[in-house]
Amino acid sequence: MGRWNPGCRRLDPRQDPPLAPAPGRTPPLIPLLLAFAISRPAAADVARHALIVGHNEGSASERPLLFAEADAQRMTRTILNAGGTEAERTKTLTGPTRNELLHALGRLRAAVAADEQAGRDTLVLFFYSGHADAQGMHLGRQVVTWTELQTLLDRTGARVRVSFLDACESGAMTQRVRTKGATRAPSFAVELSDRLTASGQVVFTSSTADQASHESDAIGGSYFTHHLASALAGAADEDRDGRVTLEEAWAHVARETAFQTRDQREGAQTPTYAWDLTGTGHLVLTAPGQSGATLSFPAGLAGEFAVFDQARRSFVAQLSLDGNSERSVGLAPGTYIVQQRFPDHLDVARVTLTTGEHLSIHASGFDAVSYDDDVVKGALNQKSRRARLPEWSLSAGVGAQAYADPSDGILQVPPTLGYAGALSAIWPSGLRVGLDGYLGRGEGTVRPDVPSSIGTATANTWGLSGGWLSAPRLWRLGANVHFTRLSYAIEYPEYDVGDPQVLRVQAPGVGMLAGVYPGPFSIEVYPRFHGVRYVIDDQPGGVRFADVFLSLGVRQ
Repeated sequence: MGRWNPGCRRLDPRQDPPLAPAPGRTPPLIPLLLAFAISRPAAADVARHALIVGHNEGSASERPLLFAEADAQRMTRTILNAGGTEAERTKTLTGPTRNELLHALGRLRAAVAADEQAGRDTLVLFFYSGHADAQGMHLGRQVVTWTELQTLLDRTGARVRVSFLDACESGAMTQRVRTKGATRAPSFAVELSDRLTASGQVVFTSSTADQASHESDAIGGSYFTHHLASALAGAADEDRDGRVTLEEAWAHVARETAFQTRDQREGAQTPTYAWDLTGTGHLVLTAPGQSGATLSFPAGLAGEFAVFDQARRSFVAQLSLDGNSERSVGLAPGTYIVQQRFPDHLDVARVTLTTGEHLSIHASGFDAVSYDDDVVKGALNQKSRRARLPEWSLSAGVGAQAYADPSDGILQVPPTLGYAGALSAIWPSGLRVGLDGYLGRGEGTVRPDVPSSIGTATANTWGLSGGWLSAPRLWRLGANVHFTRLSYAIEYPEYDVGDPQVLRVQAPGVGMLAGVYPGPFSIEVYPRFHGVRYVIDDQPGGVRFADVFLSLGVRQ
C-alpha cells in the first residue's frame, strides 16, 4: 500500500500504528521563555488567529499526497478543541490556489490590524501540510516561496507569529529566520487574561532543508502532524498542569517523529526549529485542561495509548504514560476508541464525551480484543482506500454537432442541437475516464444535387473517453481521447422515400476540456473532433464531425 512521492513527502508502507515511544532522553529543548499563552482567553486582551492550509497536489513530478488536506482539518479541530484559538478567528484552506492563499493572508492582516486598533495584543498561528522543496510550498503547480511566506507573515503585524510547516525540505524556512533565541528569565506561564510581553516569531518544520517528510496509511496522516496534534491535545503536558508549552510540544514532536521514522530508507525525519523572539515566561500553546470536554488517564495506567475519533475516522492523540501521574487530553464532544497495544492483543475501551464533561478512563473499562477484530485498523484502511478512490462527476447540459461534407459528396448531414449527459471518474493523479451520451435533432439540405431536398436528421452518440485533467483548483484544463458510437437517421418529410436513411458507425476522436469547479459543482465546456471511414455498397466513404457540450455537474 505504500508509495514513494519523488522529491517530497513519502508514504510509509507499514500498517500497524507506530505506538512505541522513543527511548532515551529528550532531545535538546528550545531555551524559549516567553510571557504568553495561546489558550482560549478568559479576557479579550489577546486575539489569537489561525490560518491552517493543506494541499494534496504538488508539481507535475510529484505524486498527490493522500492525507495533507485531512491533516489540516485535524489540526483545526485540535487547536479549537484544546483551547488554541476561537472559531471566528480560525480559517482552514484545503487545496487552495496561490491567489487564494495570498488573499487569505491579506484578510488575516486586516483582521490583525482591527484587533490591534481595538487595543488587543495579537498572535498568528500558521500551519501548512503538503508538497514543498527548498524554495517554497507547492500549491498544485503553483509555488509560494519561503521568502514570500516569511514576508507575508511578518506583514500581518501580529506581535507573535508561530508557524508549523509539515512538508519536505521545509527546514529551509528556518534559514529565513534570524535565530537569536529569547532573553532568559524566571520560568513561568502567564494567566490567560494577561497581556503579551513577547514579540517575534517561531518556526517549527517537519524536516531539515534537505530531508523528505513522511505520511503513513497506518496512522492516516503524516508523522509530524500526528505527533504535533497529539502534543497540543495534551500528550506533551509533562508537568501535568493542564497546559502545553512550546518547549513541551517541541520535545514531544521532535522525539516521536524522529523515532517513528527511524526505519525509513532515506533516514529518520528530523524536525527543526528557529525563533526570533524577545520576552519572558513560557509560551503556552494550548490549554487542554480547559477544553470543552476532557478525557483523563489517571495514575496507575501505564504504557502507550492511542485515542481514535470514531466519527471522523482519525487519531486525535497518542500518549505515553508512566503510571505515576494523571494525563488529560482535550477533545470535542463525541465517541472515541482508546487502544493499548500488546504483542498478541489489544485492550480497547469506547467512551462518549458530552459538552463540558471531564471523564476518567480506568483499567476496568478496557476489553481484550484480537488484532483480527481491530476496528480502528479497519477504519484507517477504509480511509486510505477512499483517499485513493476517484472522484465521481455527474453532469447534464446542451450540445451541438456539425458534420463535414462526406468524401463521396453524395450526402450532407444537417447540424443538430440537443441534450448531453456524462458520468466521469477523476483520480487524484488527474486521470479521467467517462461515459457520455448525446441526443440531437436538426433540419437542412441533405442532397447537394437536389436544392429542395430538405431533410431532418436525428443523431445520437454514446462513447467512452479517457484523458487527463490539470491539478485541482478553481479552473482546470484537460485533454481526452474518445471512442464514440454515432447513429443518425435522415427523414425527408416532403418526399415519400420509404424508411429513413440510417448510418451507424464507430468514430474515434480527440477533445479538449475547460472547467470551473466551485465547491462540489462543475461548469464544463468541451469540444471534440471525430473522423471515420466506411464502405457503402462497395463504395468507400467517410464522415467527419465535431461536437461541443456545455454542462453543469455535481461531484462526489
